[in-house]
Amino acid sequence: ILARAMGLPIRTLFACVNANDVLHSLLQTGHLDSNPNAVPTLAPSMDIVVPYNLERILFLMSGRDQAKVRAWMTRWKKEGKVQLGGEERAI
Repeated sequence: ILARAMGLPIRTLFACVNANDVLHSLLQTGHLDSNPNAVPTLAPSMDIVVPYNLERILFLMSGRDQAKVRAWMTRWKKEGKVQLGGEERAI
């Protein structure tokens, strides 16, 4: 995401996931749900329900809009879920 923002001509972004599929789901649907039920897999470092560097990913997806990221994170921390708009998912 950052390389594309810096001008690298990237057409497609691939997100490698395991059964928990958190980052890929966020990129595809714009929906982040903090379901506490991570599925144990053979890749325990990826058995997460919140992607590492979530705020940074959201910041880049929002077009560097700090207020939007703050609102998303506040809503996510209060309600446990957040939905991004279509324009944010078009990274």
